[in-house]
Amino acid sequence: MKQIPEDHLVALICEGKSEKTILSILLEDNKLCFSEDQLLDNKIITDVRSAKKFADVYLNFQFEVPIHVVIVQDSKNNLWMKKMSKAYQGKIEEVIYCITSPEIEMLMIHSINCFDKFNKVKSKVKPS
Repeated sequence: MKQIPEDHLVALICEGKSEKTILSILLEDNKLCFSEDQLLDNKIITDVRSAKKFADVYLNFQFEVPIHVVIVQDSKNNLWMKKMSKAYQGKIEEVIYCITSPEIEMLMIHSINCFDKFNKVKSKVKPS
């Protein structure tokens, strides 16, 4: 993945706590193609995942620099930009999809040595 210019903003959108934890570590260790200082609203966005809601909450402002949207999800659905209002599409430089399949929660379960414990209840609960 190419480096995102330092003067651009990044909307880092992820599904849940596991993804946010991993992304926080990667940001802290400077392992991504952008820095923590570039984050839109100075945070990893977990409360807004739909294109419409994202536009309503974050794109109602004037931005002097391009915005890159990075979406971390386990779904292979990449229709996010097609669902965004055309009025807001011009504010977004690009959308980057990072698909975490299998679910990243399974990696977390393994990393804390809880796979056997999870197997006992997996028919009743999701990995998250």
